[in-house]
Amino acid sequence: MESGEEGLAQREGAMKRVLLWMLVVIVVGLGALWVLGGRTYTLTTGTTIAAPPEKVWVYITDKDKLLLWIEGLKASTPVTTDGLRVGAKSVETIEKDGQIYNMDSEVLRVEAPRLLELRFVMGGAGTMVATYELVSDGSQTRVNLKEAVQSHGWFRLFAPFIGGAIQKTLDADMANLKRVVEERQ
Repeated sequence: MESGEEGLAQREGAMKRVLLWMLVVIVVGLGALWVLGGRTYTLTTGTTIAAPPEKVWVYITDKDKLLLWIEGLKASTPVTTDGLRVGAKSVETIEKDGQIYNMDSEVLRVEAPRLLELRFVMGGAGTMVATYELVSDGSQTRVNLKEAVQSHGWFRLFAPFIGGAIQKTLDADMANLKRVVEERQ
């Protein structure tokens, strides 16, 4: 009888060790995701558009023209007055997969028509700084976009997995910008 109880005790001990190791792996994995998700992710894209910088500039700064090329953007509503300037704020309304999201934005730098830097705050999810650089190349403009994304809170756990999706969206938006500007030449 004791050998049956000893065997049961050994199996229970082995099960506890397996569960403990599983718990350790889960905690270490979540810790690693937390650390990795806290990094700033920098994404870049760009395109060359057959139009001068002044024409392209209007499409990256006019609230109505933004709707023509940024995927999912439903509205850009100014919060401050006096137009495009450092410190100007707006709320961007985006629809993604049937859900509506609002992001607060603020202009950090403006050097028309060649540089625009914006900060977007996505609720408790994170902060993104987008820098548009327009470089004249004869009758064309090279548009370079750099986005530095910093996740906050629980979104840090998912950050390592969403960079590819964000990059795909940025690339599509640049292709849309090129198409829209060149069609309206």
